[in-house]
Amino acid sequence: MRQADRRPGCPMLWVMALLVSAHPANRLSAQSQDVILATTTSTRDAGLLDSVLPVFERRTGLKVKVVAVGSGQALEMGRRGDADVVLAHAPDAERALADSGYVLRRRLVMHNDFLFVGPPSDPAGLRGTNDAVVAMRRIAARQVLFVSRGDRSGTHLLEQKLWRIAGIRLPSDGEWYVESGQGMSATLQMADQKHAYTISDRATYLVWRDKLELVPLTDGDTLLYNVYHIMEVNPRNAPRIKRYRRSSTGRLLRVAGGANTHRRVRQIPFRQESVRSRCRKAGPLAPGTFPTAIPTPSSPRCCPDTAS
Repeated sequence: MRQADRRPGCPMLWVMALLVSAHPANRLSAQSQDVILATTTSTRDAGLLDSVLPVFERRTGLKVKVVAVGSGQALEMGRRGDADVVLAHAPDAERALADSGYVLRRRLVMHNDFLFVGPPSDPAGLRGTNDAVVAMRRIAARQVLFVSRGDRSGTHLLEQKLWRIAGIRLPSDGEWYVESGQGMSATLQMADQKHAYTISDRATYLVWRDKLELVPLTDGDTLLYNVYHIMEVNPRNAPRIKRYRRSSTGRLLRVAGGANTHRRVRQIPFRQESVRSRCRKAGPLAPGTFPTAIPTPSSPRCCPDTAS
């Protein structure tokens, strides 16, 4: 893990900055002082929010209402205007919302990676390979149990993308492929109980590692690179948001200075050059994946873009 980065790329600083900028200034009642954050479950499960939000609330006097769901559901909340801020890790779906004007100021805040975990006996023979597509093909060929998130989360969308690249048609009878329909921590526990394989973000796995028998088997593929963006909901598309209060970045840096949040939760602060060098160009949204009612970008771009 890298040393703490106190530049504006630190995840704590960006999260706090976007939360403040997205807070409507004209809410006066105590009940209306809530800032609604729709976020992927991994930021909650890995402990990031436990580190960020108490500091933010203490410094600002505002309260943050967290709705932790899959990234697809979090982005859908943003599209409907049911949240002030969205924190997600589904770049293709995020870009579709940003290009359609549903969200503003989309920024990368941190990154880690995904990995395949499974039983120590490794019946699919994944150990020793860092090729995610090969891992998928071995699981399918040997029909060993695989537990999917199945919840339109960023992890689930990544998994579905890997199955497509591998050319695998998933069984409909659930013989060796099952969906948990839950967050990452619950999916890891389910895979552990069933002695099955699954794909997890590294941060959540490390938090739960000591309580599981699952072991890491495949990682290091650039396809498994995992980036998190934070974005504001466009007030023009959200009746509940009338106008924003802007705060200077310098003030927020002084408020949040010295916080080494990402070290504890195994997240790495965003560095523009390293992300661009490792990222592959993302393809258009696949049919049937979120979002269905928003146009797919006509010219896909590399994932570390920032929509304004």
